[in-house]
Amino acid sequence: SVVATQVKLVLDAIVLFSVPANREEEYAHLPAGTPPVKIADFDFFGDTIGLLPTCGFFITMNPGYAGRQELPENLKVLFRGVTMMVPDREIIMKVKLCSVGYQSFVELARKFCVLYKLCEEQLSKQKHYDFGLRNILSVLRTAGKTKRDNLNDEEEMLLMRTLRDMNLSKLVAQDVPLFLSLLTDLFPDVGMPANGEHPAVTTAMAKAIKDDGLTSLPS
Repeated sequence: SVVATQVKLVLDAIVLFSVPANREEEYAHLPAGTPPVKIADFDFFGDTIGLLPTCGFFITMNPGYAGRQELPENLKVLFRGVTMMVPDREIIMKVKLCSVGYQSFVELARKFCVLYKLCEEQLSKQKHYDFGLRNILSVLRTAGKTKRDNLNDEEEMLLMRTLRDMNLSKLVAQDVPLFLSLLTDLFPDVGMPANGEHPAVTTAMAKAIKDDGLTSLPS
């Protein structure tokens, strides 16, 4: 691949100019490590660029994630693999909920974590389903805004409504009853909250439906 060729060219230059005798006279006395200093100029596919031997290349990827591909072998051999541990989701949820003002952040984080674990285990397997960290952080950001907009409302209801509204639209029909059942089981003291109000969107949709001669049906 083109990337592998480019990376190899830079690495070869680092090895070559790590030996002071291979450098131009003005760079010969400079260290090849810390602090980061330019030690040479080299040809990079027709362009002359300066070389800082402390430069690095880092690739972050999750090969098992949906839609991801393995690195090509000629690029992989230029890198050293580093295994990362799976983050503790519940700790992240606690910290984020606390930071946006939830008083019951410990209990709410536990319920949030359990809900997503059950969703991964019990809902059908769909390519577009994502109950990982990306989705979690998106829900937490929305939960924070919901809290700021409704400071006097019950926190369990606010989080329950956020979890429902952020996930329900992406579920296939067969998973909706199970998801709602899991929600009510985890929040037994909270009735199903009313749908969030979005008057501007509702008005625009009603106008578009009327203009196109369509029929609006209750959800």
